[in-house]
Amino acid sequence: MSFSHHGDSQNMEIANLMNRFADQVNSRAKRAWSEGRLNAEDQGDLAVAITTDHTKKRIIMDFGKPITWLAMTAEDAVKWGTELIRRAREISDKPITIEI
Repeated sequence: MSFSHHGDSQNMEIANLMNRFADQVNSRAKRAWSEGRLNAEDQGDLAVAITTDHTKKRIIMDFGKPITWLAMTAEDAVKWGTELIRRAREISDKPITIEI
């Protein structure tokens, strides 16, 4: 999942994330820590596929491998939250209101 950049650079970033996700699924992903390593258990960057199932009204997050924990910056948490809210509105039968 990626939210930054626009235009051609966004397309390239999406392609890179799709490749990374495919590598994760096939256990070929090279470890990288773009934000620095948190601890010895940190397995590095992670690509996530997010989709919606309109029939079952579910948001599906596929990590491509087993995950025991996940860490992110405050900015990334807001981006994830925004994406999940967008997806929830996409499949909801009623208006979704957010309070913070």
